[in-house]
Amino acid sequence: MPYLQPFAAWYYDAGVVDPAACLAPPYDQVDPGAYHRLVAQCPWNVVRADLPYGRRDAGSAEPYRAAADHLRQWIQTGVLRRAPAAGFYWYVHTFRTPDGGVFQRHGLVALVRSEPQGSPAVLPHEMTYEEPVYDRMQHLMATGLQASPVFFLYRPTEETAALEADIRAWARTHPALIRVETADGEVHEVWSIEDPDEVARIRACFAEVPLLIADGHHRYEALRRLAALRPDEPAWGYVLGYLASAEQAGLLQMGYHRVVTFHRSVDEAALRTALGRFLDLEAEGRLDDPSDIQRWVGRGGAGPRILMLAGPPLRVYLWRMKPELYEVLTDPYETLDVFIVQRFVFEEVLQGHLGWTAQDYTVQPMPWIPAVVQALQTGRGHAAFLVDPIPVPTLFRLAGRGLRVPPKSTYFYPKVPAGLLMHVVAGPVYNEA
Repeated sequence: MPYLQPFAAWYYDAGVVDPAACLAPPYDQVDPGAYHRLVAQCPWNVVRADLPYGRRDAGSAEPYRAAADHLRQWIQTGVLRRAPAAGFYWYVHTFRTPDGGVFQRHGLVALVRSEPQGSPAVLPHEMTYEEPVYDRMQHLMATGLQASPVFFLYRPTEETAALEADIRAWARTHPALIRVETADGEVHEVWSIEDPDEVARIRACFAEVPLLIADGHHRYEALRRLAALRPDEPAWGYVLGYLASAEQAGLLQMGYHRVVTFHRSVDEAALRTALGRFLDLEAEGRLDDPSDIQRWVGRGGAGPRILMLAGPPLRVYLWRMKPELYEVLTDPYETLDVFIVQRFVFEEVLQGHLGWTAQDYTVQPMPWIPAVVQALQTGRGHAAFLVDPIPVPTLFRLAGRGLRVPPKSTYFYPKVPAGLLMHVVAGPVYNEA
């Protein structure tokens, strides 16, 4: 079962730089435009060490060397400092939702031992792509840096619930090691737990508690592979992890909608006909007011359904899986809308019926419906498929059976930032091997 290890974290020294200007989203949420904005905002922003610009240059090691150079310089000049002792870390994240609600999400930051595939201790729920796994492996070998934690969820037990209550009470009477308030109003507070008895208690509480990977599948897989490649170097066997209870009010999840851009001409009528082989068109209409999409999102009915948007002008289509198809599906997970979109829209229709390849269309996951609408209105996308969030209990059951949903199917809001607490495995020294 999970094995947790205390560690001495690296973090930005607030006496040298403004940590709020140095944080960033996880690497896979930063596009080139955001990268340049973050670096212009602060030359010590973590993206310079976490997201080597130009990393997709085939065979080029230079971006990873540059990332290692930045990390080395920041350590040598005191931009980054290290906690004086190893411990676990209690992290409280206060944030606002777009509708103005205020929430807190809390959890522990620890090193989590990576496990072989199929282990019941760590449960992945999403498939991974090879390219980002390879990118993270190259980055880790170059820098040793884990700049943001893999996000784990656990189902609370009596022991973990009592532990959390005691830690919260303790934190109320002790100063935080780190407190960062960012420009968007989010507050990040971190307490270091170094007492040997408490460290032992935390490890014991989680000794029999399976961990579900909520976010960070590619980072976890990269560390898992490196651990297998370097069995004589145990330091590579641990992943920087953030462990949060799956039953807390601050755990917010969103659907990860699919925005599709076609790179070849497509006849909308032909596409609808092809979709009609597997799905029944139940309703359609124009969206003169984009806010009306909420009426469609909430529509129920019998059988699995997906909501498709197209435009401009904006149009909405409500598709329902054909009853005869629904009746022959033996696994209830096959009726999740992320599976329906992946299998019947992308694989059966675009790739199978129309004969398209991966070069003929691009799929961009987006969690925010207003951003989806804007992409269609501006022509950056041609169609979109809205998907519901997968309930967390369903994720645990699915992952417990060894099943995985397509990549980028779940989005927990907000993301855990990069640069708040960091772990350096064995560097920062670039390894040519």
